Amino acid sequence: MTLDISDALSRGIDHTFSDAGAKTIGVFALLNLIIFQVVAGVSQYQLEQQGATTTELDMMMGSLFGPINPIVAIIFIFIVGIGMLLFRMGAFRAFVSDGPDELTTERVTGNFLWVLVNLFIAAILVGILQTIGFMLLIIPGFFVLVSLIFFDIFIIVEGENAIEALRSSWGLTSGERIPLFVIGVIVWLVITILPLIGLLFGFGILGQIMFCLLGSLADVFRIATQSSAYELLVAESEQTEATI
Repeated sequence: MTLDISDALSRGIDHTFSDAGAKTIGVFALLNLIIFQVVAGVSQYQLEQQGATTTELDMMMGSLFGPINPIVAIIFIFIVGIGMLLFRMGAFRAFVSDGPDELTTERVTGNFLWVLVNLFIAAILVGILQTIGFMLLIIPGFFVLVSLIFFDIFIIVEGENAIEALRSSWGLTSGERIPLFVIGVIVWLVITILPLIGLLFGFGILGQIMFCLLGSLADVFRIATQSSAYELLVAESEQTEATI
């Protein structure tokens, strides 16, 4: 039995516009907008330190926060990144659940440090394997990318460690890598094109808001579709085992 691409995408859309999906989009959009403003604040700070004229400062896109010291910005962006990871965890757990797609405190914060460490280890291992794959040939690189696509779900949702998650993802994707690759291409097109529409609103605050909002929508759609494909493959695997 082959993964139904249209079913995975349809379920992904449903998850995206669920209660958990909408809340995650809103949080991602806000945090991404904050990062935009912090980066602009650093640029403003550096220009002021270089003795830029008032005219030069007026020509650049100013930050709502004003000039920001780069060290302060790094700390701030790190905190924002933690916040985004927490809600990413919550979204995965909400989408891959038997109940309704709802964000709860436990889903957002549960086992955070353990998840963070194992995601970090797994990401390094996946990066090394992908690099080796792409150095050999392009196709092995994509093969590794598709084969290990579910490692974060196995860590966040199933509570597996980094090594177990990589093994589980490799096993779950066996025989399903072509439809998963097709889904990946479709999702890549969405996350690439959708945020660019925000640029049609210019580079001011409105354009930034639209860019962040549409980019966050695309990001949640990626999480939702990945979760949907995972759910379908797990159900298929359980059905196969039941018939043996």
